[in-house]
Amino acid sequence: MKESLVSIVIPAYNSGDRIEKCIDSILKNNYKNLEIIIVDDGSDEENKKIYKSILEKCNKIIILDKENGGVSSARNFGLDYANGEYIIFVDSDDMIDSSMIYKLVESSEKSKSDLVVCGHGISIESNLNMFHCKKRKQRLCHGDIMKSFFTTYDIGWNVWGKLFKRNIVENVRFVEGKKTAEDMFFIYETLKNVKVLTIIDDVLYYYDNHQGSAMTSSNCENFFDTYDLVEKVYFDDFYDKNLSQEKLNFYIKSELWFFKFITFKDSTNTFSNEIKKKKQKFLANIDGKVNTNSPKTKLELFLFKNFHSIFQLEALIWGRKRKIL
Repeated sequence: MKESLVSIVIPAYNSGDRIEKCIDSILKNNYKNLEIIIVDDGSDEENKKIYKSILEKCNKIIILDKENGGVSSARNFGLDYANGEYIIFVDSDDMIDSSMIYKLVESSEKSKSDLVVCGHGISIESNLNMFHCKKRKQRLCHGDIMKSFFTTYDIGWNVWGKLFKRNIVENVRFVEGKKTAEDMFFIYETLKNVKVLTIIDDVLYYYDNHQGSAMTSSNCENFFDTYDLVEKVYFDDFYDKNLSQEKLNFYIKSELWFFKFITFKDSTNTFSNEIKKKKQKFLANIDGKVNTNSPKTKLELFLFKNFHSIFQLEALIWGRKRKIL
């Protein structure tokens, strides 16, 4: 197989020693035609020294310096610089399998896919006992791609664990200034350009859900971005009109997830007024619409609308079971 250039974009902000493990896992790959772009998003001097020491590992590594603007800004900066025919996003505290790049490129070329998705492992604080999220092997075309995005978690909301052909992200960029769900919106916008998508069942990306990651942040205010970006998808006019019901179901299910999550996170009720406003807006948006989600989602919506105290209790139990910090 001809090795086309693959650009790997890694946003880094005070990533410390974690980024060294990340880079080492990339360099162990049996695919060698790489451009590894570390985007230093305004890190302090101590961390800059760590990044510079990484340059000695391989001449394929490039460090781009910019003022701090957040992970979306850093990824956009890296995308603007990238020269590869393929793009892969890796977070600076994660690792990849030694066969990941080869398998994703091989799958893309064999199936003529614009986007390839693999399974991933999740660890807590670098615990080697990972929870593996395998995916069902499949090849999707045209309308089935967006339908899968709306109705399943097979494609996923994350940008990592994926191989993008350069042409499908040429005119797509991350929404800057958002702290949560920015990956999801980028995926949604990218899928508009995808004609063929392949999902492989190999677990090839290893996500470290450590303290300090976006999902473990105690700053509840950040999570309102999820509500806003899900709503933005719902009101976007660019989609197959035959998927209107699937899109509505996606909106209901995703916003209910947000309300459960923010209810659990906001244990001090600091944002109760903001949550109430979002609830009123959400219910107004779906008023009179037919919800064909699962019985479980229908029940959650019923409790959310009519018995909020029970919904709050369910959110607390749900959060504790999932060890959301």
